[in-house]
Amino acid sequence: MASPNVRELAETLIRRELGARGLAWVAVREDVDHGGEPALFVEAVLERVADRVGGDASSRLHATLSQALLKAGEQRFPYFRVRYLDDERPEGVPPPTEH
Repeated sequence: MASPNVRELAETLIRRELGARGLAWVAVREDVDHGGEPALFVEAVLERVADRVGGDASSRLHATLSQALLKAGEQRFPYFRVRYLDDERPEGVPPPTEH
């Protein structure tokens, strides 16, 4: 589980950008990446299907989040993705859950 400061910062930034687009929740977890380095995994889960977040908007938000976390002293890389509650998932993968 991510520290309250990291979670609050991510939630604030993402809610500001995606709140009007049907943001259901933001999940932040600490783990290691594919190279074994400590990392943050940030997921914005949206309810609405009609107003999909494009790649440009997602990339800008990821950059803003990365810069804000660095400014706050966070050294771990934040992996970021946007998911939708109605996304198709591979068989056996459970739906996203609020954290």
